[in-house]
Amino acid sequence: MKALGHQNCVIKIDSKVIADHIEKESEAKKPELIEYLETVRAMEKHFKGFTITHIPRAQNDEADRLAKATARKQQLPLDVFFKEISTPSTRAR
Repeated sequence: MKALGHQNCVIKIDSKVIADHIEKESEAKKPELIEYLETVRAMEKHFKGFTITHIPRAQNDEADRLAKATARKQQLPLDVFFKEISTPSTRAR
């Protein structure tokens, strides 16, 4: 999003635990979660607005459709931006 010139970042996630960590409603204790949270905090600084919204899995039809289309190597809608990542965003411990 930053590379596209966007100043606001909106993340929709089905993990309440991760959403709570990012929104500072709970504290990450596992080392791997702490490392991912540090990565998110570093990304946050590049945006004027940074919002995370928890979407319960039962209400996440759009994400399910996108995940299935990706798994089947089908064309994604033109308004969906993605980057295939082959290396982890954090290092293994």
